[in-house]
Amino acid sequence: MTLIPEGVSHEEAATLPVVFMTSWYALKHTARLRKGEWILVHAGAGGVGMAAIQIAHHLGAKVIASAGSPVKREMLKTLGVAEVIDSRKGDFAEKVMELTNRRGVDVVLNALAAEAIPMGLSCLAESGRFVEIGKRDIYQNSKLPLFSLRRNASFHVVAMDAIFAGDAELTRDLLKEIVDLVDEGELTPLPFRTFPACRVDAAFRLMAAGKHIGKVVIAFADPFVHRVGEPLHPEFSVDPEATYLITGGFGGFGRVLAKWLADEGARHLTLTSRQGAATEGADEFIAELKELGVETLPVAADVGSPKDVKGIFKEIAASGRPLKGVYHLAMVIDDAPLADLNPDRMESVMAPKALGAWLLHQGTAEMDLDAFVMFSSISSIFGNPAQGNYSAANAFIDSLTHHRHALGLPSLGVNWGVLGGEGYVARNERVAEFLERQGTSSIEPNEVTALLESFLDANVAQAAAIRVDWAKWRQSFRTMQENPLLERIFADGVETDESGGGAGDWRVKIESADADEREGVICQAVQDIVGSVLRVKPETLREDQPLTDLGLDSLMGVEIETLIESSIGVTLPPTSLMRARTIGQIATLISGHLGGGESSPGAAVEEKAPVEEELSLDEVDLDALSDDELDGLLGDEDSAEAEPEPEAATPSS
Repeated sequence: MTLIPEGVSHEEAATLPVVFMTSWYALKHTARLRKGEWILVHAGAGGVGMAAIQIAHHLGAKVIASAGSPVKREMLKTLGVAEVIDSRKGDFAEKVMELTNRRGVDVVLNALAAEAIPMGLSCLAESGRFVEIGKRDIYQNSKLPLFSLRRNASFHVVAMDAIFAGDAELTRDLLKEIVDLVDEGELTPLPFRTFPACRVDAAFRLMAAGKHIGKVVIAFADPFVHRVGEPLHPEFSVDPEATYLITGGFGGFGRVLAKWLADEGARHLTLTSRQGAATEGADEFIAELKELGVETLPVAADVGSPKDVKGIFKEIAASGRPLKGVYHLAMVIDDAPLADLNPDRMESVMAPKALGAWLLHQGTAEMDLDAFVMFSSISSIFGNPAQGNYSAANAFIDSLTHHRHALGLPSLGVNWGVLGGEGYVARNERVAEFLERQGTSSIEPNEVTALLESFLDANVAQAAAIRVDWAKWRQSFRTMQENPLLERIFADGVETDESGGGAGDWRVKIESADADEREGVICQAVQDIVGSVLRVKPETLREDQPLTDLGLDSLMGVEIETLIESSIGVTLPPTSLMRARTIGQIATLISGHLGGGESSPGAAVEEKAPVEEELSLDEVDLDALSDDELDGLLGDEDSAEAEPEPEAATPSS
């Protein structure tokens, strides 16, 4: 453990330890890279690659770096790399020899697998050092051609996990050396792409596909990260001797919040609506709360009326109990195109939500509240067709919550998406179906209260919660592609082409195929699945082509196994993809599991295992990956007062 260098953010600091320690140990301690020497850095646009380039330049070496896409190669040139080559071409060794006038390089830092190792060895100059930081060929016990080492060359394996686990002193020394170099300005943090913790799946998918430059960082939103030296904000709690006010309290989510507060320990609630106790079902709900030990004060009031709001506070004061929390859920929805809205229709929506919030703010400004919560809508962030009045009212809520925070008053505004279970959408099936088609689905009541409590614990002014299939949503709202906020969301890992699409019918196709055609259909299914994971066209994949040639790694292997299980219904043993290295071999394994062949899967793999030395790299369809995939880096008018069901607010242009 060490202090983060001054001026370095937490995210930047996360890019330093492993990649720079690996590169420093590999180049300085192991390879003894010296000034004026040539080094070949494979995967130069990756984390270790970019760190190694910085360290090589710091040591005065000349760098040749490889990358697999034109964009990455152009980026490497901006880092001052002398020569940049294409790692996907089978002649990279010859290119290295040309660049060094047939001398070769003094050091190769290698993370590539299979044929890349003997090719890299052939690039070594006299007394050259080959440093292997990859794992695959080591754990597969691959053969090493020694002829290339005949000129006093050497082969080294760097396993940083062993150092971290077994040599604490060396680990501390390495980290200190790196931090000191960053402090001195000799090294700088790597470029990175941040994913919120809730999108860790997209982060791993991006990393597995090899589309990133630098590091992939998982981050938590600032409000949820406690800074050292700052006092912890007290957790949300309820005072059983105090009163809590819920406007729209007899609506769907007003009742949800009332029960939640009761579960949290509240024993005195004031629930308002325009009809108060005369609201349908109010008596039954009050009786239900009484069984929970809660005393309920129902108040008939229009929260958009200054007179009625004053009346609410008078009744609370008369109860003799202090008001400690306000939950503003009242709302009216009156949808219409902007041209059809008149002052009355605007006021009918704005008054209960926006004016009501302001009146509650004014009435409680001098009170010692623990919570002032306002339900807003995602519509104020994205907009919503035919809801200009509703979006405007919620935008006022968003501004008011920040105004209160600036005054040092407690406040939380939550921009909710679709609220299910008890809300407006739950009572309007047609609306729910429409939103589902757009990719927006409901957040259930228990999720709402859990999120609300986490927001209160974090002491944030504003938060948003929406359950959405961004890929589907993006297709529904193509006109919003230039929205800066959406640009950030899509950049943080949204995939428009979901993996595994179209594979769900493969089990049916396989079972309905004739016996002599079954294995061919299984091959097609595997091609479809592998293509979706590797982001290549299935028809470009040959049955005898080693998947490692297309960049298959352990993360992708897990995804392929998962898709095989979900789409074909076969669960392969964990090591299957390591033994069955081609689509044909995987298909044979699946056929064996489905009872389509006599031989055991193991035998099938052994029988069909290709001889690696006989595979020409010219046979590998390197053009199967599209340029986009390789280079894509950053890539009814009834009014209804109720509760805060902003779930009707669907993002739109």
